[in-house]
Amino acid sequence: MDSDKTPNNIFYVRNHLPVPRITKEDYRLCINVCGKKELEFSFEDLRRKFRTTTIVATLQCAGNRRAEMGKHKKIYGAPGKFFENVY
Repeated sequence: MDSDKTPNNIFYVRNHLPVPRITKEDYRLCINVCGKKELEFSFEDLRRKFRTTTIVATLQCAGNRRAEMGKHKKIYGAPGKFFENVY
């Protein structure tokens, strides 16, 4: 690779449940904090009301601890990975 960042086309993606198919028009982010008024934002609200921020994040697959966990019980699955990208 030409960079220390993982390109999007080979970035690690894993979901334990189906990913919902939703349009930008139907998207809503609801934030509920106990004792506070619930906040709800549309996709356009998020674009208009908040500034864009870029961060570098590292994801670690839980499989990276399989060898350690395997000392206690049989563990199934592929070995883990590290991925880093810019968001």
